[in-house]
Amino acid sequence: MSTSQFSGPRRRTAALLAAGAVAAGALGLPPAPGQAAGWDDSFTLAADNSGFRNVSVVSTGAGDAVALWIDGDTGADRVRARVAVDGTWGPATWVSPQGVDTEYVEVVANDDGDVAATWVAQYDGVNWKPRGARLEDDGTWSPAIDLWHTAATYDSVSSAIDGDGTLHVAFRAAVAGKETVQVRTWEPGLATTGKAIATEFGASVSVDANEAGQAVLAYGTDESIDGVYAAEFTPGGGWNEPEQVSFLTASARDPQVVIDGAGRSTIFFNGKVGDDSSDWRVHATTENQAGTGWTGLGVISAPGKTTSFLSADTDATGRTLVAWQTNVDGFYDAAYAARPSTGGAWGPATSLNVPDHSWIYLYPEVSVSDSGTQLIDYVSGGTRITKYRTHPALSFSTLNHGAGYDEVSYRIEADVDNAGNAALIGYWDPAVGFDEIRARLLDRAGPTTTLTAPLPNTTKGTAIRLAWTAADEVSGVKTTDVSVKSAAWNQAGFGQSTNAVDDSVVDHAKYTGTPGSTYCFIARSVDNVNNLGAGSPERCTTLPVDDASLVGPVWTRVSDVTGHYLTTLSTTKTKGARLVLNGVKAKRLGLVIHRSANGGKAVVKLGTEVLRTVNFKGTGKRRVVKLATFDEIRSGKVVIRVVTEGKRVAVDGLFVAK
Repeated sequence: MSTSQFSGPRRRTAALLAAGAVAAGALGLPPAPGQAAGWDDSFTLAADNSGFRNVSVVSTGAGDAVALWIDGDTGADRVRARVAVDGTWGPATWVSPQGVDTEYVEVVANDDGDVAATWVAQYDGVNWKPRGARLEDDGTWSPAIDLWHTAATYDSVSSAIDGDGTLHVAFRAAVAGKETVQVRTWEPGLATTGKAIATEFGASVSVDANEAGQAVLAYGTDESIDGVYAAEFTPGGGWNEPEQVSFLTASARDPQVVIDGAGRSTIFFNGKVGDDSSDWRVHATTENQAGTGWTGLGVISAPGKTTSFLSADTDATGRTLVAWQTNVDGFYDAAYAARPSTGGAWGPATSLNVPDHSWIYLYPEVSVSDSGTQLIDYVSGGTRITKYRTHPALSFSTLNHGAGYDEVSYRIEADVDNAGNAALIGYWDPAVGFDEIRARLLDRAGPTTTLTAPLPNTTKGTAIRLAWTAADEVSGVKTTDVSVKSAAWNQAGFGQSTNAVDDSVVDHAKYTGTPGSTYCFIARSVDNVNNLGAGSPERCTTLPVDDASLVGPVWTRVSDVTGHYLTTLSTTKTKGARLVLNGVKAKRLGLVIHRSANGGKAVVKLGTEVLRTVNFKGTGKRRVVKLATFDEIRSGKVVIRVVTEGKRVAVDGLFVAK
């Protein structure tokens, strides 16, 4: 939900498929726990066009991104796009119609994979009007549609998309000589609807939306004393009437707005403190918990430093980061402040100490992730700098992209998705006549790992076969670990997890267990840039209690019998013969038997409850017969009692599983 001075909020999506991915793209960075470094190399999206400008990008997953820019075409400057999937950038495609000049492109995305682009287009050589398109599931762009509310000239456009794919586009529009503020709402598959929020004195606008469908719009005014106002959108209720949120005795302008997952908004703006025309400072006000008003209006930038070019972002919980440019008598710098939650206390304003303090167009760009990743991106003296950290408690690391970058005309942008993956785009012009649009990606997602073995029952001995699959389309799989926890047949719960396999570079292993125990395994892999993936779904197996551990007279105990569990077998033909195991604690019970042509029958009980009558007639060694499955751990004595005379009953083991 990043929002900045010239381009509005951006939302992210978990995944996106694109058609025709053809070019080698980005491997990414991994932060392992803590603060790791390692972005991919810059990738050239387009080259050799001096008309490049107005770039925009969203990160949509590990190695996935959507990048847009204005590109010179025959007779017009048009919106162009490329889509990256699994680190590979697809071909460039035109988004806006041929023959129509465009400006101020912006791309937004949500967590469900909905992606939309907005821009303003020139129709009659004078007037500019907002238009938009959506990225379809097949990777193509929908036909562009008109997004204006009334006939007018538009500028200061800001866009946001909610969890259902509803797009909100806010803009300032000149109508009958008055500067109005308008908003257009575009639900997927429906016609757009619009509303005039302010009928005069409109200035810069900012809009943001959350996954729940709530949205907020903030705008400035250019009356004799500038002010900042806000309007809110609720699903089914539409946009309410605006209210003033600045409440300063002097001017306020250039608002930026963010909204958290619960629908609480925070508005930032530059406000003049006192009568000093040079003392502009960053202010913030947050919606109260009841959603009935704004509270906590205060100054968060340092005194004596004139502020401009705000950028802010928040995650679903309200962890918020805001950055701005400062100027003290021609000494330019950038600074930031952060807070841990919506309504929480702001930390101190902290200088970024940029490389070139004479550079007047820093335009810091902020983006944060629900995962904790936060970044600030800016250009100073032509050198592009990205400050990033993988958690708000950590200090920022610095990534220097080198010289040749240009921020004028909105020529860099950065975005972080909710998993912490990042995408950067920038206009690179190191020499006259040689220009490029460059992108870089940051991979924060670890491999996906799935255990394919063991099977639920292990009857060939104490060696448990483990097998898994692991995949990471962006950075590849480096190693896999497998953890294990166990419970003996007479224990109700599992013990602590321990490592069963460390740093395996293959996809299988063996683990030696103890008869009568249940073992549950989880596999987790690391990619080649040290991102640790999520643990696999748990997979469990049980080794049976050997028949030799069951107590009972008139049974023949045989050892060193090939083909039987632990090479032992207990047999009898005597009616009433019993095998007993005391102190069993189980959620699942099963019997391992040897069937024969002269096989008899036995009744199995847990305590006083008859579980099953087992038929031993047939063929086959180590046959597993299901006895019972319980909703919770059951305790008691298991008794196997023979109910036939003169017929062979052969027991090989007893499964006592958790």
